[in-house]
Amino acid sequence: MERKLMTEELIDGLDVLCASYLSPTQMPEVKKIEVVTESHTLKVLEEHGDLSDFRVLGIELEGTITPYISKGQPVVEGKFIKGMRFWDRNREVMRFLSPNAWPSMIRASDGFVYFGQGEGATLLMFDKPFPFDSNKDFLYVRSPNGKFVPQNVLATRKLEEKLTLGEWLVTEDEKAVDYRFCDKSLSDLYYQGRFKSLIRIHDSADGIVLEYEEGGKPIMKKNPNGTSWSPVGEGFRPVRTFGLPKNISSFNPLTFNCTQNQEIKRQPNKENGSGREYSLVYINPAEITLLKWGFNSRVMEPMSGEISRYHNQHLF
Repeated sequence: MERKLMTEELIDGLDVLCASYLSPTQMPEVKKIEVVTESHTLKVLEEHGDLSDFRVLGIELEGTITPYISKGQPVVEGKFIKGMRFWDRNREVMRFLSPNAWPSMIRASDGFVYFGQGEGATLLMFDKPFPFDSNKDFLYVRSPNGKFVPQNVLATRKLEEKLTLGEWLVTEDEKAVDYRFCDKSLSDLYYQGRFKSLIRIHDSADGIVLEYEEGGKPIMKKNPNGTSWSPVGEGFRPVRTFGLPKNISSFNPLTFNCTQNQEIKRQPNKENGSGREYSLVYINPAEITLLKWGFNSRVMEPMSGEISRYHNQHLF
């Protein structure tokens, strides 16, 4: 069976391309806010089911999206505004750090917050804190086909659009699975070499290229604790690169044959990435999913995020 690829033509036909710390499909209505401690062993200090009194104070835009809220009017203590910094979200539950934690203390003069060890960030502070809406969240959006016009834009930012057309792990029983390294079951197979091949297709400065990694050889072994891994031998497998037709739109990883394709030598660090301007909006994610939409994981994964089949399987 042929697999459609994440081509530029597919992206250009989208109503909206969005980016956030989660996909819109992982952002249902918030039913509860938890206030937690800043520690390795997370401790819930407060739980709130009534969200009507919460306000959004500002947002940290460096790297990922990190909003700051308060319950009622924010408390000003000396030179600081005591907010609550976003910690994480598990679907209907959002967690925020206690207002007494340093990362929640906002310097009133310039919106700066200090994280410790010389690290900090300056927030985008809103002139008037606005009500927290349990149906809304923060997303960066742009409209490739121009049909979606964002309203009430809070900020703009350029995000790289690295395009991974497809990525598959071909298993020993001849199945091609959309690969993602953070999928534990697949990464275990990858480490142990219990697969036939790993195939990645990129739109790069060299054109459309396919990276082929042959399995069968373990590169990691599980440690006695059963959770961590240690390298075996060199700790990696050689990757071969092949050129593909520029106009390719479908591909069958099960029938790819190295001997029937031209191997190429790639120049290092020549991935074809481009910064495009996105608008930050506070919106109901369900509105996005009613459109023809795509997801760029650059905000979710600032160092390695991309536009890939894995995060856009709804398009196929």
